[in-house]
Amino acid sequence: MEKGPNLQKDIQALILKWRTYRYAFTADIEKMYRFLWIADEQKSLQKIIWRNSPTDQLSEYALCTVTYGTKSAPWLAMRTLQQLATDHGHLYSEAANLLRHDFYVDDLISRNNCLETAKKLQIDLIKLLKCGGMNLRKWSSNATELLEQLTEDQISQTKFDFKQDDSMKTLGLGWNPKSDIFTFSWNLKPNSKKILTKRALLSEISQLYDPLGWFSRVTVKAKLIFQRVWTKKLAWDEALPKDIQDEWLKTKDQLEELRIVKISRWIGSIQNNIELLAFSDASEKAYSSVIYTRTINQHGQPVVSLLVAKTRVAPLAQKLSLPRLELSGALLLTQLVNKVTESLSGYNITVWAWCDSKVVLAWLQGKASKYEKYVENRVVKITQVIPASNWLYIESKRNPADCATRGLYPKQLVNTEGA
Repeated sequence: MEKGPNLQKDIQALILKWRTYRYAFTADIEKMYRFLWIADEQKSLQKIIWRNSPTDQLSEYALCTVTYGTKSAPWLAMRTLQQLATDHGHLYSEAANLLRHDFYVDDLISRNNCLETAKKLQIDLIKLLKCGGMNLRKWSSNATELLEQLTEDQISQTKFDFKQDDSMKTLGLGWNPKSDIFTFSWNLKPNSKKILTKRALLSEISQLYDPLGWFSRVTVKAKLIFQRVWTKKLAWDEALPKDIQDEWLKTKDQLEELRIVKISRWIGSIQNNIELLAFSDASEKAYSSVIYTRTINQHGQPVVSLLVAKTRVAPLAQKLSLPRLELSGALLLTQLVNKVTESLSGYNITVWAWCDSKVVLAWLQGKASKYEKYVENRVVKITQVIPASNWLYIESKRNPADCATRGLYPKQLVNTEGA
């Protein structure tokens, strides 16, 4: 089967944009794949053999709708939504724009600053999807006014869980519309074997999906544990050393602690101006970056919110000096800033960056061409996005990116002041 090009929207960009609007609403398309019919001449390509019991004769069936699990299903689904927006967009132009840009798989993740506009978009979206025979349901919103014009069976009473495209499973990241906060729940599947192997460890770590890096101080610890395993050169199904098993089990057992962490969805922006407060740091183990927003709310008060973070472990093959790792951290931060500014296009964004390495700050202030190529290339890339004049010094103990370079246990993260 042809897989088709990737039409799926980036979940990170969707959530970043979603957080800048006062009113948020979500919904999903009921049994989306079941409403997408396959062309008659291609139904024969989805034949199955079936019988209800071993004594029955085998019967041949052809699946008539897009079938979840087939290689082409994601592309067919997203392409159908785009075609629906094209065919009927002249009737509902704004709703068609949301259909193209605010859907993740079958979930609508949208927003608006005007309540009346949001109400109209809601009705138009329902009508637009009805043109394709689809039902938009399970509406949630932080504004009760958006739910008043719906029937009871169209409203969801539970929190909204974000999905992962390839598996359609929830990511452990949810949104409570009543309180307008993000909630978290990482339920790792129990190890089917008593012995923890490299294969089992990788499987469990891969379940720690954190699209915006809010728990990067914990996930980097998991990355560092697996890096230690890799240096042992163990076989995939060989038991891990006891000290590594104990460290991972301690981390895993404390994941429940993260349930008490709450992050506000709305960053408080009522103006078109957003300040990005960006921090980078590095240790011999890893380097990290974190970005906060500073906005002015409706009461004229400044609001600072955690926006996004990212970490990487230090490479093993190439041993880098600490200043070079710090420079790599600054470059990682620059790439993250670039992603955020692209996601928040339409806003007036000012970026201020902090680093606790005076060597890196000196490199950024100097003339790039006089440095060796490794430093020169990175200095040029960094200053193209964040000018040298916008880089400032901060002490390590005050740098919020500092603890993400070593990793924390979940309980330590919860108890860290300002985390």
